[in-house]
Amino acid sequence: MCHCLMDRKKLVNALLLVALVIFIGQNVHGQAEEDESRCIKAANCDECMRIGSECHWCEDGNFTLGGRLNRPRCGEINVLTKDKCQNIRYLNDTKHEITDNTPYDSVIQVRPQKLTVALRAGNAKKFKVNIKPAEDFPVDIYFLNDLSFSMKEDLANLRKLSNKIAEEIGTITKNYRLGFGAFIDKPTQPFIFYPQDFPEFPCTRKETELGSCQFKRPIFGYSHIFDFSANTTAFQEAVETIDVSADIDDAEGCFDGLMQAVVCESVLKWKARGRARRLIIMATDAEPKLAGDGKLANILKPNDGKCYLKERLVSGKSEMYYYKTLDMDYPSISQLRRVMKEAGVAPILAVSKPFIDQYKKIAEHWNELGSAAEILTEDSTNIVEVVRDNYQRIATTVALTDEAPPYLEISYKVDRTTCTTPARVVSDSVCADVKLNKEIVFDVEIKLKECPNPLPEDPSVKIRIAGFGEVTVDIEYLCECNCEKEPLSAKCNKKGDYKCGICDCTEGFFGSLCQCDASKVSRNDTSKCIDPKNSKQICSGDGQCICGVCECTPKQSPRVISGEFCQCKNYGCPKYLGSECGSAETEKRGECECGKCRCVPPYKGINCGEIECVTQQKLTCRKGGIECSGHGKCLDNCKDCKCDAGYAGENCEKCITQDCKCATIDPSCLKCHVTNSTCAEELNCDQHVFILSDNSTFPISCNVKYNDDLCTATYNFTREYLHNTSMVWEYVTGCTVAVSQGDDTGTLAIILGIIAGILLLGLLLLLLWKLLVTLHDKKEYAKFERAQNDSSWEKDGNPIYREPNQQFVNPAYAGES
Repeated sequence: MCHCLMDRKKLVNALLLVALVIFIGQNVHGQAEEDESRCIKAANCDECMRIGSECHWCEDGNFTLGGRLNRPRCGEINVLTKDKCQNIRYLNDTKHEITDNTPYDSVIQVRPQKLTVALRAGNAKKFKVNIKPAEDFPVDIYFLNDLSFSMKEDLANLRKLSNKIAEEIGTITKNYRLGFGAFIDKPTQPFIFYPQDFPEFPCTRKETELGSCQFKRPIFGYSHIFDFSANTTAFQEAVETIDVSADIDDAEGCFDGLMQAVVCESVLKWKARGRARRLIIMATDAEPKLAGDGKLANILKPNDGKCYLKERLVSGKSEMYYYKTLDMDYPSISQLRRVMKEAGVAPILAVSKPFIDQYKKIAEHWNELGSAAEILTEDSTNIVEVVRDNYQRIATTVALTDEAPPYLEISYKVDRTTCTTPARVVSDSVCADVKLNKEIVFDVEIKLKECPNPLPEDPSVKIRIAGFGEVTVDIEYLCECNCEKEPLSAKCNKKGDYKCGICDCTEGFFGSLCQCDASKVSRNDTSKCIDPKNSKQICSGDGQCICGVCECTPKQSPRVISGEFCQCKNYGCPKYLGSECGSAETEKRGECECGKCRCVPPYKGINCGEIECVTQQKLTCRKGGIECSGHGKCLDNCKDCKCDAGYAGENCEKCITQDCKCATIDPSCLKCHVTNSTCAEELNCDQHVFILSDNSTFPISCNVKYNDDLCTATYNFTREYLHNTSMVWEYVTGCTVAVSQGDDTGTLAIILGIIAGILLLGLLLLLLWKLLVTLHDKKEYAKFERAQNDSSWEKDGNPIYREPNQQFVNPAYAGES
């Protein structure tokens, strides 16, 4: 059982070791891959251009011939130049051209208006956008009112206040126009009441004929009633002729009207985008119906965001109404945001207090449009302040926005030297409280994160400045090479088109030169590309098998994979001082060949980190024939010594610590002198150690032990290196145990006596312990017996015992005999 457990432990340890080796190998390989350029992965010129701006393509037809099969065509320009590429496809990404920069005037507030930039993946361009608010900049204000019955008083006040609104707007700009439209809801149940005999009005035909119906207008989704005009009198007259209508639920179809008012530019006659500010004042006392609410009336088709207005007569007057209101659902909030941003419309939501929180959340979603939600009083008398304050805010706030696709990144940075008091920086893209004729400058950076596939049909992106204008950026996507093509070129064995230095083979042929006929050679036959000795992988896992021949994977120069089976790499060898085979820029010790270092003499070792020094080269560190005086080793330069601890000097000849100095005296000779033994003559000690008795002062104090280390002699000495002699001044001896010189019998007797004494003492202590335990046990047993003899028991009755009852009464017995 033990042997099995041991074998199992060995197996587990072996598996853990293998896993560790694989893990380290993968990490080393992964690190090597990270160090390589990402450009080399490209298979053709277009792929190369899409990777990033640092990648370029070599169009030389012979670039991969003559032993250079595994050189990547796609790489950094310095790498391709180093590999002697003559024709490098370089896409010029420095283009930055302003194509429209019309000067400021009464309607031009943004410069430039249009520019063109060329971008490669990972590349960015910077430019400036300047905004200068103009005096009397045109504004179109469109009033979009709820005409349900609950808004009757609000409509009356709008008629009265129209002149006041015009006066307030006139204090900001004299170039304004007013328009008017209205909404209620989709004219179908369950949103409205429809009398069966007169479905066009919310009253019965009889009520209408008798004049008892208070509604003069049919129910509708949205109607455009008054075109934009600077004539406030005409605006007031148009509003005075409008009547309210009715529905039966609380929510209204206001967003149907908002969508049509935005997208029907030509019908409503909005001024051109960028030539006027566009405001819509939407007034209602109800919550909005949103996308999906139309399903209650079985209206399932989503709103498509297009204009559907046509003319009709209402009370003898012409107006444009939304004729698809029963065909499409209400628009979503995000859909409205998109169309209003494209049209440059700023919506102001004037709503009654109970619904202000809901509309404020909607306005926050439209914040970049300049939207706001304001409380409308019960009779709408504050509509003048709502229009004036919000227009003032929009006219003095410069905010840059865009609808860049996900592969583009646009960032803004306001120039704080231009957005100064009284103006204030709100964010990097917003400057508020801007004064007229005060220029504000923004730094804009546009970056292509990756090449889109396919390229967009419309390559332009618009940067919008709500209420001021927009900048159109035309982008040239440098994601394709557009090389000239040679159809069925001889360079491709007339089996493919030659383009950008490589072959694009026709169907049925493959290979770098279209040299492989698929009808004769199978793409899947890789038997000739597997090294029978060292690997089971195709081309050692570092290449492709083409027509039975390995084409090794290209690597960034100077890395190369070579060999019949791509089995050799000139990288991945052991490193010395951070460089493979010790080959740095300042020194080249060796080269990496097939994963092993080939060292240049005199360097050696697995990483060329060692030096082979010949005897002649060691003369300077081998004085007296001893390498570094026996206290060090020669360095790689074969000249200098690296001394052991405690030694110094050119040849480590100087002892600098007490321990090593004491070690220079031969202890055998000193022991002979101390014990007056004849061995001193035999060892010729007089020539090496001199015993002195004068009172000279010597710097070193040492000890020497003798008589089996039981005795110690303490002495002072100095060393004369020239004659290799030591001079000892006096010595003092002392022994741990006094013994006669040369007699070991007493020592042995003492040792044996001590051992015997210890054993005897232990035996006596053991006997004493046994005696004490026996006496204690006898005493306890006697105490137990006395307790047994002294015990007594008394007789007594059981307090819970009761005598048995032996007489019983028959309940059926009546006492008769």
